[in-house]
Amino acid sequence: IASDGRQGAAPPYTSRSFPYAGPVAFRRGWASDAAYLLFDAGPMDTLPHEDKLGLEMYAFGAPLLADPGRHSYNRAPIDMYLWSSKAHSVVLVDGAGQDRASCPKATWKPERPTGVTLRRDGDDDMASGRFTGPWTSGARVVHERDIRFVQDRFFLVTNRLNPQDGRRHAYDGRFQLAEGVAEIHDSNVVFRSENGRAGLVIARLSTPAATPVATIVKGSEKPMVGWIAPKYGSLVAAPSVRYATPPEAGRATFGTALVPFRGPTVSSGLNAKANG
Repeated sequence: IASDGRQGAAPPYTSRSFPYAGPVAFRRGWASDAAYLLFDAGPMDTLPHEDKLGLEMYAFGAPLLADPGRHSYNRAPIDMYLWSSKAHSVVLVDGAGQDRASCPKATWKPERPTGVTLRRDGDDDMASGRFTGPWTSGARVVHERDIRFVQDRFFLVTNRLNPQDGRRHAYDGRFQLAEGVAEIHDSNVVFRSENGRAGLVIARLSTPAATPVATIVKGSEKPMVGWIAPKYGSLVAAPSVRYATPPEAGRATFGTALVPFRGPTVSSGLNAKANG
């Protein structure tokens, strides 16, 4: 890594899980432009970002899904937003995010393996994580998320929401993108990175009647949506994608395909493949 591959030998593995910390790193290879996705299925640790089961992605020389970072420790409205679930690539329940910061600090650090492991299924790498609460709304809903790296080409994200309180709940799937431009094409979200090196197709996998329409917000102050802090003290507008479902009773399952592409232009075939 330090020599950008000019010295030393590449590790004998690509994807990797970390049983105590909890994250799973999916990689296509060790080249500097290889596709990479980080799935954070571990405990919160000392910095209270409410992002369990969150995602970050990099491919072809560009960041695609971003962690919002930290603007400052001043607890200003923008700081509180960047710490919240609304600024991360997670699922909200009834518009509310995770509330792990309200739990005893002893739960913030792992004392034993989390149980999150990387496994191989044919040609695909897979991992699963689970969030059991609490939510800031007080809802009692268990969220399970599976990640499948399909033939080292694209990612399938499957979410299962299981209410434990017998109530109807609405679910918002959020994806926080990096700096760049996002638009809706053929019901998919197509994102192009700021540096023009890569992009990402986000395709919700549902029956046509049940597929929610995506909304994209960038740099909104009221409400606070669509901001990231690439480094401490900086703040830039970045697209936030939301898929909202109406309230429903019982267990809900929905999936999303994340398909990275090289260069500034997505091919029509790739967009059609994401729809399929």
